[in-house]
This record gives sequence, structure tokens and C-alpha cells, in this order.
Amino acid sequence: MKRTKIGLAAAVCAVALAVSGNSIVNADPDPNPASQSVAQIEKEISQLAQRSTQLAEDSTAAQEEEFSAHAKMLKSIDDAIAAQEESDKAQKEVAAAKADLTQVVQVIYKDSAGKIPQAYLLLSAEDMREAMHRFHAFDSVAQNFDAKVTRLKVAKKKADRLKHAAQNEAEKQGELAKKAEDAAREVKETSDAAARQLQDAQTRREQLVTELARKKQTDLAAERARAEQAEAARRARVEQWAAQRLSAARENSAQIMADTPAPAPQRPARTNPSDAARRAAAQAAAQAEARRQAAAQAAAARQAAARQAAAQAAADRKSSLGEKIVSYAKGFSGVPYVWGGSGPDGWDCSGFVSYVFRHFGISLPHSSGAIYSAYSSKIVPASQARPGDVMWWPGHVGIYVGGNRHVAANSPALGTGVVPNWGSPVYLRIAG
Repeated sequence: MKRTKIGLAAAVCAVALAVSGNSIVNADPDPNPASQSVAQIEKEISQLAQRSTQLAEDSTAAQEEEFSAHAKMLKSIDDAIAAQEESDKAQKEVAAAKADLTQVVQVIYKDSAGKIPQAYLLLSAEDMREAMHRFHAFDSVAQNFDAKVTRLKVAKKKADRLKHAAQNEAEKQGELAKKAEDAAREVKETSDAAARQLQDAQTRREQLVTELARKKQTDLAAERARAEQAEAARRARVEQWAAQRLSAARENSAQIMADTPAPAPQRPARTNPSDAARRAAAQAAAQAEARRQAAAQAAAARQAAARQAAAQAAADRKSSLGEKIVSYAKGFSGVPYVWGGSGPDGWDCSGFVSYVFRHFGISLPHSSGAIYSAYSSKIVPASQARPGDVMWWPGHVGIYVGGNRHVAANSPALGTGVVPNWGSPVYLRIAG
């Protein structure tokens, strides 16, 4: 799922300015500033600032919810994959138990030995010692057979339970993907609404400032400069506050994905800008160091992938397009998951798939939903899936590699790699 990309400073600034359009509706001011007194004009400018701050806070809250919803969706992918791995392991245990039991049955019934009655074993013996030896041997075989039947029953029961658990996790992932999409849509709608109101808000503020300068008999440029200075200071406070909130939201999202949720972040105090600035600088430095380490790991993974890709280049030239896609995609195993990233140092699920297909001259959208919408006419049944097909789940995409497995940029915990198929994915035949 692609992150809705909104630059923090630009988004908050736009919201801060644009809300004045809302304030006109909410406060229902006199549309003609000339009919207002100086006090009324100054009050409306103050209300514009207050409501700008409120809408900026609402926008920040929407982004916090998006971070949380997306983190929960990514964690659900981890859980779905883990549950599917356990289910697959249990199915293998069932297959092994069946094979073991089949071998015993073949031994017992070879040459119709299984039909020999116990009485024959005893009566055909030359003496009682041989008869007892035969009886114990027959009883041992029977007990061994019963033990293997029990093992098979237990394995099947466990497999059924884990299969059901895997299905539940897949359904949960779909539900959380829907919530993440709704949260992203809410952020986009908030941003779009702010952008639509921006021009009207700027016009209204200019009208108020112009009339204020006339009534106060002050220089318009000076009055405009004072108003802009006050507004700039207010925006700076809001942006700093929003940066702190979103930084805390990102940390909380990381804890959600690590399955140890952190306490809900408290609203930072705004009474001491210098302390807040120092904290923000410290957080920024820590984040920069984390990004540097992630970039170093990604570079190492990319170099390893390049070596592997070069080693397989000759064989790939003889492969089908789907097999070439799989081989190329698998070469990026280990590259980190980065929300909104498009690679090759880091990417999200759709960023990875679009990067791989672009290498083969196929342009795909950087969005799991957009990929599905664009190629829904190319759906193939799971029974006809072949390597290189794109696999789609709600909020997630990957590339089928065969053998009921696929390669994808899964989550921050799993990164890029080959994992088992889970749930009920849709297969899209995009290449070939």
C-alpha cells in the first residue's frame, strides 16, 4: 500500500493558511471589511489564526491515525505470513504421518500377511516358546500401527486448527487494510480541502489587512509585514508541534509493528519553544542516524543482489519472461521495507513490484490498489498461476515465484524476501 505523500511543512502550512476559508463560513463575518471597526477586523484576523491552528491539529490527528492504521495493517501481514508458515508446516507433518502409516500398511499386508488370524500364528508354531514369540511380534506390529494412526489423527487435527487460524489472520489483514485505506483517504481529503480554500483565505486576509491599514491610517506595507510576521510565527509554532506529534506517532507505529505498543503520545507543551526545539533537534538527529544505518544495510543488500543477478544473467537469457522477473526480483532479498519508498535502497510492496517490472519495460502504478484497478481484466485462476504473475491482496502486492510462494516487500520486520502465499490472493497476468 502506497503512503499518501504529504510534506509535513507544506501540509501544515497549507492547512494553516487555508482554514481562513472555513472561518468565513463558521464565523459568518461581514463580507465587506469597510463596514467593520478596527476591533472587528483585528478580531477576525485573530479568529483566522485560531481556526488555522485548529485545522492544523485536525490534519495532524488524521496523519497520526494513518500511521497507526498502516502499522497495524503491516503487522497483520506479518501475522498472516507466520500463521501460513505454521499451517504449511503442519500440512507437511500430516503428509509425513501418512507416508509413515502407508509404509507400515504395506509391510503388514504384503503377501496377504495381514489376513492371517492370530490363532494360526499360535497353532502353526512348533512349540509354545515359538508361539509366544510370534504373538509378541504380531502385537508389536499392531501397537506400532495404532501409534502411527494416532499420530496421523493428531497431525490432521493440528493442521485443521492452524489452517483455520491462518484463514482468520488473512481475513483480519483484509479488514485492517480497509481501515488503512480509509485513513489515507481521510488525510488526502483534508489536504485537498485545505488546498481548495487556500486562495480564498489569502484573499480574505489581504482584504482585512488593507482595510485595517486604511482605518488605522498606517502604511499598508508595514501593516502587511506585521500581519505576515505574526502569521509566520504562528505557523512555526504549529509546524514544530505537528513535527513532534508525528515523530511520536512514527515511534508508536514502530512499536505496533514490533507487537509492543507504546503509550499514546501526550500533547507537547508549547510554552517553551527553545526546549521544544532542542527536543526536536535531538529526535531529528536520532532519526537521521537510523536512516543512515538503514541506507548502509540497503546498500550492502543491493550489492549482494547485484552480484547474484550478474551470476544468473546467462541463465536468465534462456528463461521465460516470468522466470526472468522472478529471478530478478529474488535478487533483492534483504532490501528494507520503507513506507512510500520506490527503491532500490528501500521500498514498500507496490514500490518493489513496480521497480521490478520497470526493469523489463513494464510501467506499473506505485499503489497496490491502482495496480489492481489497472489490470483487473488480466485476472487468472489460482490453478493457472505461473511464476512472474503479480499477486494482490487488499493493501498488498507481490510476485508469484511458484510452489505456493511469492516474493514481496512484506513489512519492516520481514523486509523483502520470499514467503508463503496466504489467504486468497488475486493473480494478475501482467507479463506475457
